[in-house]
Amino acid sequence: MINWRTTVQINKSLIFSFGINNLANYTNKDFGPFIGRVAYLEFSNKIKRG
Repeated sequence: MINWRTTVQINKSLIFSFGINNLANYTNKDFGPFIGRVAYLEFSNKIKRG
């Protein structure tokens, strides 16, 4: 199974990530073809205290 993820730091506190799980659409005979492909977007923010 191939997973791909890209992360970009927009500024000191904001990070953007994009990824695809199961890029090649791998299936398994035991579990069936229901594994599927997943794409996601993620934003994270770092907050400093003090």
